[in-house]
Amino acid sequence: TYPVQIHKLIKDQQNSYVAGAIFRLYRSEEDANNNQNAIAVTGSNGTYTVDPEQVGDNKMYDMESIGDGTTVGTGMNLKLNGLAEGSYWLVETQAPDGYNKLTAPVKITITKSDTTNVDDWTIKQNDGVVDDKIIDIENTTGTLLPETGGMGTVIFTVIAVVMILGIAVSFVISRRKRA
Repeated sequence: TYPVQIHKLIKDQQNSYVAGAIFRLYRSEEDANNNQNAIAVTGSNGTYTVDPEQVGDNKMYDMESIGDGTTVGTGMNLKLNGLAEGSYWLVETQAPDGYNKLTAPVKITITKSDTTNVDDWTIKQNDGVVDDKIIDIENTTGTLLPETGGMGTVIFTVIAVVMILGIAVSFVISRRKRA
């Protein structure tokens, strides 16, 4: 099995470590986008392991980053052990206060080599090879623009149609009063 090692950092500050980000890992992009069938984990304090029993009550799916790059391992503040070779999708479900969460899942691909050396494997982040095998997830501060196509656009459209109908009715009524 292989680890996924994550360095949650502030954008443009490579030596920073952001604590309090909550992540979930999924086996398919569809599951990640629909927030279903997350991989169950055990552990705490930035170090987690894939739960051998994926089905059952009271399973834990959330993994939280911690605030330094030495407790979990050098250069990382979140680690998940026990993954098989394959593709996974990492979703940030909650960003720390003052930060924006990721807007899309991050694809992570683990590939073992053809050699017998167990340390000879690669990891990719969104199809780019990660040389140090630590996935960098950058955090930004500020505000995000609202999503388009959500429930808010329906409400504004209904309000606009009602206002237009109201103006049209008042125009017709005022013309009839003049006549």
